[in-house]
Amino acid sequence: MLNAILYWLNTGIPWRDLPERFGSWQSVYSRFRGWTKAGVWENILTALIEQDLVEETTLMLDSTAIKVHNTLVGLKRGYHEETGRSRGGLTTKVHAVTDGLGNPLRFLLSSGNCNNIRVAQTLLEPFDLNGKLILADNGYDSDKFVRWLEERGRIVVIPSRIIAKHPQKTDWHTYKERHLVENLFLKLKNNRRFATRYEKKALYFHAVVCLACILVWLL
Repeated sequence: MLNAILYWLNTGIPWRDLPERFGSWQSVYSRFRGWTKAGVWENILTALIEQDLVEETTLMLDSTAIKVHNTLVGLKRGYHEETGRSRGGLTTKVHAVTDGLGNPLRFLLSSGNCNNIRVAQTLLEPFDLNGKLILADNGYDSDKFVRWLEERGRIVVIPSRIIAKHPQKTDWHTYKERHLVENLFLKLKNNRRFATRYEKKALYFHAVVCLACILVWLL
């Protein structure tokens, strides 16, 4: 059953197109829905993160916009489910925080037109950030957010935006390590169900992201 779900995740095919060797596609689909509603994927991801494999000195933030498949674009007005129109059309944004090795620790979904800074503090709130090194691009350059970090004893490496009134000096050597969080999204997008959003409900796309993150930890 799990192999069928992972095959679906990787290939992006509709449930009904699952190869016969996996048995009834209806059974696989039903099990996926049940496990999703029960929080199974979140529990597995949490267990993997808590195995003391986390590089705890650094946290990195970034996001990626996921294009919504054409089958969902024509849905009636008022449809949201963490989608929004941006320059790329209808998209969902996946916001992630990783450890110093680029391993996924937490993620949130938002509409594709959501500014990164709007969810940055929420993304980091569960973590003990005392003394941590925080790496992020200039999309997170906000006086309020940087002050919130510094008040908690964080070392912040976030380049200032061009329009910043008081530009901050940037440790560019340290900043280069941020490529690891960008690499995470490349790994996640190897799964076609992540690279394009096919799920109408945010709940099930959240499960897709969880599954993709689990594979990053296991492989």
